Amino acid sequence: MLNLMLQGKLILTNSGDIQKETFWLKIPCITLRENTEWMETVELGANFLVGYDTNRIVSTAKMLTNDDHVRDKIKRLPNPYGDGRAAEKIVEFLLEYLNQDCVV
Repeated sequence: MLNLMLQGKLILTNSGDIQKETFWLKIPCITLRENTEWMETVELGANFLVGYDTNRIVSTAKMLTNDDHVRDKIKRLPNPYGDGRAAEKIVEFLLEYLNQDCVV
């Protein structure tokens, strides 16, 4: 699935998971729903909520496939979900914590 997504210019979906994956992959997303649990992707301009209206779906898809500026902007967006180093930071903390002398 990731390979298919990486080959696309944009993704149309109603899946919350796919919305977030497209953000991480820096691929524009058209969400075929009226709402999303990932509003930050909409606010940042990487995810477009169009609902079920055919005209909105088609016009948004045309805009995204014809406007390199939008796709370039999406590639440069900051990641609101962190730097991907959470596990590393947790391990560092635990090692530091476990190496301390326990005082009772």
